Amino acid sequence: MTVEAAHQADQIRRFTLRLAVVTTVLAALPALIGWMSTPGGASYLGYQFSTDDQMVYAAWMRQAMDGQFLFDNRFTTDAQPGLTIHLYFWLLGLPARLLGIGWTETLARLGFTFLSVLLLSRLIGKLQLSVFTHKLALALAIFGGGIGFLVWQVFGVAMNQKTWLTGATAGRLPTDVWQPEGFVFPSMLTTSLFVMSLCLLLGVFLCVLDARESWSKVGWGALLLGLMMNVHSYDILIVGVVLVGLLAASLASKTFHLDWLKRVGVMLLGLLPAALWFLYVYQNDPVFQARASTPTFSPTFPQLFFGYLPLVVLALVGGLQYRSQDAPQVRKGMALFAVLVAGLFALSLSQPAVDRYLVGGLGFAGILVTGIGVILLTSRACPAFNLINSWMVLGLILPYVPALFQRKLLMAYAVPLGILAAMGVAQWVEKRERNARNLSTALAIVLCSGSSMLWFQREIGLIRSDVSRTTVHPVYLGADVLAIVERLNKIQGPKIVVAVPGINASTRDPDVFPSPYMPDLNTILSGLTGAYSYAGHWSETPQYGARRSVLYVPRGAQPSLGLFGTDTPILPKKEMLDLIRGARRDARMFVIAPLPAAFDRLALGDRRDLGSVLIEGPRFSLVEVKP
Repeated sequence: MTVEAAHQADQIRRFTLRLAVVTTVLAALPALIGWMSTPGGASYLGYQFSTDDQMVYAAWMRQAMDGQFLFDNRFTTDAQPGLTIHLYFWLLGLPARLLGIGWTETLARLGFTFLSVLLLSRLIGKLQLSVFTHKLALALAIFGGGIGFLVWQVFGVAMNQKTWLTGATAGRLPTDVWQPEGFVFPSMLTTSLFVMSLCLLLGVFLCVLDARESWSKVGWGALLLGLMMNVHSYDILIVGVVLVGLLAASLASKTFHLDWLKRVGVMLLGLLPAALWFLYVYQNDPVFQARASTPTFSPTFPQLFFGYLPLVVLALVGGLQYRSQDAPQVRKGMALFAVLVAGLFALSLSQPAVDRYLVGGLGFAGILVTGIGVILLTSRACPAFNLINSWMVLGLILPYVPALFQRKLLMAYAVPLGILAAMGVAQWVEKRERNARNLSTALAIVLCSGSSMLWFQREIGLIRSDVSRTTVHPVYLGADVLAIVERLNKIQGPKIVVAVPGINASTRDPDVFPSPYMPDLNTILSGLTGAYSYAGHWSETPQYGARRSVLYVPRGAQPSLGLFGTDTPILPKKEMLDLIRGARRDARMFVIAPLPAAFDRLALGDRRDLGSVLIEGPRFSLVEVKP
């Protein structure tokens, strides 16, 4: 390595470490503010975004804290064999015995935030870019997003007011407003699972590139793929499709060789143990089958497109300005990519309904072939570029595969776009005067990072308002709920908790929600105490909507239905309790009885009559149901 090359490598290394520290501090700040601002007698839950999903992860950690390795679903009382293995949350459950669930999750999130920056810099380093371009690629991949900041909302996915984007997106917000897993910095702010999954993706792709030269990283790649299959299996499809694109680009650019294919093939064998166990669990656990069948449709294509618009434009600019003997072919590829984007956009506008498949199997096959054509035309004699380019092109298509879990296939899509966008900016400004170059670069970073800044602001705003983005979960647990959590955690053996489903505290402004009027304690208590709940989670609980109505259905001024209502004509209380108990006949049942006087806007019955009062609080009482 020459002196100049060593100096450049040192510059990149120092910048990467500084940026890793900065992103980790930024990711930590909301949680630190949350803990430091905790009201007297309360406790910071540790989550502001998707608290219901976070409690699913907490429930697995809680089972690990109890010494379990095979997990079951704590958000239903249905019969289930308890076959789930989740190595990541099992590992987190071990330190959680000492640190608690909230602190453990937060520390893991920050650790993987730091690691992801290092791994991302290593992947960018495979491109052998200039120092300027490398730094810019790292910044845009981490903080890059779309134009959602122009129509920003704190809550919801549907636009609350008509804007200039309403028609194009069918009244839905761009993905950079609400979908953290598709972006790096929002993932760093929300959950360790997403940042850990990002690290696995980057690690696998680095091992694939290293396997071109030797067998040294094949074992690591197999291990990472096996772990990915276990903890975030959807990402396996991302890896598989990107590798198909890489194979096509390698053949087109004459960078393919058979030994590389053999090594990657051996690496893929690491999937088998986790994949076979997944298949076994799916075939033998009806609760898992119901959970896996919950549709998570992708957003409309315009939502996705505007969620990444500046990055897409800059990446196209770079491709069109590519200088090489292959430039005409590359420009044809960019033109085909533009046609692909326009076609997907037109298809979405002709079928504006959400919560449905954009195309069927044959239609998706045609779109995929077109994407492979783009990759063939834009391939270069650089395996790392071909991999990232394949991820960018096919990553845009993959969320529209006609499968129920399609939305989850946008994981970390900002990474390849951010890298290619930085290369586009570099192509654009490389011959400009220094001040003009710096100004253009700063404008590009600001334009692409607006939504990340607002994600950070939203996290702090949710903490100050004491409300999760779900609108029905608080950020802080009050003293009476804390006492209930502590009491339930001391009770050995299986237990069931039953509480009123959450009811938000809406205001005249559809984008303003204060602390929930009736917090959804079903979700929180299943997560923090490991208790089973009858209607705990929109996806984890089979027939969630119907089960909510068994617990409480408000009827305005009329008598309300359900176990907690003032009138229960559907079933007598005893039969209703037996229905809620389900297959958990051996479990002790506890009702979280809200005091009617504390929630006078609701028609609630006093459910302290169901058994023995163990804890009497100002808002909630813990009641053990009589056998």
